[in-house]
Amino acid sequence: MKQLTIAVGPQGSGNHLYAKLLSTLVNKIILIEYISGSGGCLVHRIIGSDYSNIYWDKGINNSTDNSLDPLLWPDSGFHIQKPHSIPEAEQANYTCHTGSSMFHKEQEVDPTVLSLLIKANKVYKKAVIRTHDSFRKYNKHITIVRIVGNKNKLGRKLSKNHEFLDPIQEPNTHNLNINNLIAEDYNTFLNECNKLSTYLNIKLDIKKVRKFILIWVRKQYE
Repeated sequence: MKQLTIAVGPQGSGNHLYAKLLSTLVNKIILIEYISGSGGCLVHRIIGSDYSNIYWDKGINNSTDNSLDPLLWPDSGFHIQKPHSIPEAEQANYTCHTGSSMFHKEQEVDPTVLSLLIKANKVYKKAVIRTHDSFRKYNKHITIVRIVGNKNKLGRKLSKNHEFLDPIQEPNTHNLNINNLIAEDYNTFLNECNKLSTYLNIKLDIKKVRKFILIWVRKQYE
C-alpha cells in the first residue's frame, strides 16, 4: 500500500478539497452514502466487524461501555450526537451511532476524520466513511455503498425522515437495500448480506450480524 499523504492547513472550498483528497484515497476507503434515518450506522457497524480488513477503534465504536465490538449493543446504548436532526431521546433509545467518520461536502474535513484515515492506512486497512452527500462526481474510483429502500417499510419512529435513496447504476457503487438487510425472512437477509460482503470482499460473522440486526429492529418498536 502506498504511503498516504494528507495536506492539512487552509483547505479552500469543500469541492476543491474533496476532489484532491479523494484522489489519494482510491482503494483506501469505503463511502457509505445514505439519507439520515436509513440505517447508515447499522451498515457501518456490519462492515466494520471485519477487523482483518476494516479499521475500527473505540472512537468509531462510540459505545457507552467503552467496548470495541461494533456488533455488541451496550446496556446503556451508544453515545448520542450533537447537533443532530434526530431528537436526543430517540437517539438514546434506538440508534446505534458510530463516532466521527463523516464527510460533509460543503465543509472542511474534520481533523478527527483525517486522523482516522491516517491511522487506517498505517495498519493497511480500509477506513469506512459515512456521508449524506454525493461525492461521485469528484472521483468515480472510490468504492461506494449506497443505502436504498422504502422508508415506510423500515419501521422506524424517527420524527424527521426524508425519502430514502433510489438505486443507481454507477461505477464502483453497490446498492444495498436496507429493507432486505433487516428483513424478518432469514433468506432475504442472508442474500442481501452476502451480496454486500462479496462486493466489498469482506468476511462477516453471519450469526453475529443477524443477532445485532434483530436487536436493532426490536428497538425500533420499543
